[in-house]
Amino acid sequence: MAGEEAPVSMSKPWRARRYEPGDEEEILALRRLVFAGGEEGRNSESYWRWEYADCPAGPATIWLAVDDGQVVGHYAVRPVRMQCDGVPLAGSVSLDAMTHPDYRREGIFATLGRETYKDVEGAGLDLTYIWPREVSMRGTIAKFNWVYVFAPTVLVKLLSLASVVGRFVRRRALGRGSTAQVGASTCGLERAAEDSILENGQSRWIDRFDEGMDLFWERVSARHRLATVRDSVYLNWRYFDNPGRQYEAVVGESDEGVLGYVVIRCMENSGLRGGMIVDLGSLPGHAGILSALLAQVEQVFRERRMDLMACLLSGDEEYADILRRQGLRRLPFRLGFKEWYFGCRLNSPGLDRECFLKPANWFLTFGDTDVI
Repeated sequence: MAGEEAPVSMSKPWRARRYEPGDEEEILALRRLVFAGGEEGRNSESYWRWEYADCPAGPATIWLAVDDGQVVGHYAVRPVRMQCDGVPLAGSVSLDAMTHPDYRREGIFATLGRETYKDVEGAGLDLTYIWPREVSMRGTIAKFNWVYVFAPTVLVKLLSLASVVGRFVRRRALGRGSTAQVGASTCGLERAAEDSILENGQSRWIDRFDEGMDLFWERVSARHRLATVRDSVYLNWRYFDNPGRQYEAVVGESDEGVLGYVVIRCMENSGLRGGMIVDLGSLPGHAGILSALLAQVEQVFRERRMDLMACLLSGDEEYADILRRQGLRRLPFRLGFKEWYFGCRLNSPGLDRECFLKPANWFLTFGDTDVI
């Protein structure tokens, strides 16, 4: 029931309640405050509606802390259509836990999370996954029965070694000896990939996924034990309906239909221009298609003068091998790049815990996050 409140007794007179239509303005005001300096495109009402109200699996469950009409806390879980061993799974993802700086240590995070997961369990969502920050990971796990699963690998290829090394050498004030060491450690990471040919097929840049992608997903989904359902409805919503970001996609196809695809995004962060491989896939037996598409993607990144290309990937060693052959590597040091952490909460007692806590079972890319 909208507006239902949870009992709260704290030093400040805030109260907890479910989201009500019309709260968007106050939610976005809190977001601008908590994530100041972040991605401005996410602070619009159109982006909020896309992310929380218009998603394919249904609207998000949202609990708020409110003080005299002002939203001072926010916790949300958005449904996600998933599969486990080919069987549909009612999944969800935790997003945008926020507390006003003046209301920290008031129990807002714990209260809103507790009420949200009561609703999530009542709605029959089998599991919730999260991408916690390192600083909040321990508290989140302790409060809500989360389980830390692993830190997914991000593979990187430096397209401009001088830009990347120079940026972080200046940032960390490294000496000349360290600069030489960085250069030696990354030797070869900026070489251009050799051209690949799309055997018995052709590539095409698209601005919409059609029903051919539904058939592709039916044929490829069996290779992933745990994954978000990547059919045309989801992919169009996630990438082409996004009102605040620009994504591009290239597919490889033949008379058989779609054989592979890659989704990319060009962005700038921390003074570096990154070509992000956001999502990818190919049918079994068509690794050459994916290699050819990635070579095209790299060429696009080089033409746009990206400093690096990167891909977060888990759960598919064949894809990982293709990326490595393309020249992407896990860097031998952080260079200041973001570390990623992944965890999950099993909301249904009937789930096989061992299956969900094994990192290799999760097929994950940047597209499964809300950051890239």
